[in-house]
Amino acid sequence: MLHTRPIAFGVEMPVIAMGTPHSATSICCGGGALPVNHTCCDAAMRDAALLWWATGGVAVETSMAYGTGIGLGQALTESRLPRESVFIHGKVQCRATATAVMALIHEHLAEIGIRYFDLLTIHYPAGVPARGVPSCGGANLSSTWGAFEAARAAGLTRAIGSSGFNVSWLSSLFALGGPPPAYNQYAMEVAASPSDLQHVLTFCRSHNVSVGGFSSLSHDCLGLLAVASVAAAHNRTTADVCLRWVTQQGAHAVVSSTRAGYDTDDLRSTSFSLTADDMRLLSSLSPSLPYPRRLWGRPWRQGTSGRRRFPSPPSPPPQPTTAAASAEVPQLDDFGCPTNRGSHSCDV
Repeated sequence: MLHTRPIAFGVEMPVIAMGTPHSATSICCGGGALPVNHTCCDAAMRDAALLWWATGGVAVETSMAYGTGIGLGQALTESRLPRESVFIHGKVQCRATATAVMALIHEHLAEIGIRYFDLLTIHYPAGVPARGVPSCGGANLSSTWGAFEAARAAGLTRAIGSSGFNVSWLSSLFALGGPPPAYNQYAMEVAASPSDLQHVLTFCRSHNVSVGGFSSLSHDCLGLLAVASVAAAHNRTTADVCLRWVTQQGAHAVVSSTRAGYDTDDLRSTSFSLTADDMRLLSSLSPSLPYPRRLWGRPWRQGTSGRRRFPSPPSPPPQPTTAAASAEVPQLDDFGCPTNRGSHSCDV
């Protein structure tokens, strides 16, 4: 049975969604950091979305910044699924005027070929000034949120929210008055969450804002021995444990893969419960690198245990020689992700 939670009046959102970032579907989807090979990118996104829906997934997250909207639209057309049977979460970034934001929303919808989003969020409030994307500071946040409210009133989206907003950004959003955000997305990964994650969760809970976690399988969680030990105790995969740590805190999770087996496992990750001791252990693990971290240029720690079900906790692997260690390091793309895209290594 599909596990959903309400995020707004009349809006039920699946707890597990498929993310569509450039690095998760194919290396040819540059997402702004690399040139986008649209033919390759669109096909990769189409195939990933069709696979997700075929394995029972419903919710898909996309963004104007990902460069994957056309492929998602192709998948919708090819699947012949009724629009109301899928959940589409769209994202656009701040702009200086409400008119500019509304134009982005219409462009985002047209790219996918749909008439409305189920959820629309402001993507990354800090902006990317070097690429002409302003931050949400000052009047930009007011203009953008005003356009979001207008979009909801016009039926262009069923719910509105934010993505990547910390307590300071959320407080600024609430200070505008009017309808509050229904949903806020924030990085949530065992041993790799931002140091202020609990503050964000507490703020959202106290203000009745639903929370979504992203990057839950992007860094070290799949390969941590502590996670593998918990997985062994429940006869689950490390990915199951990483995702359940997110969803058991009342948050939604976003995943991406190009394998049906992974999609199926991810959708079933809510079918068991971690113990209170498990949650305390996982929450106590310290980040191995400071956050925020870019995916590209980061050192890669290969999670060799990622998808195995352990009959017993694994022993620490022997330390390889320098030559052996060099031989085992996978080839990385410019996002710091293995060029083999059939794994969870580049999940959002």
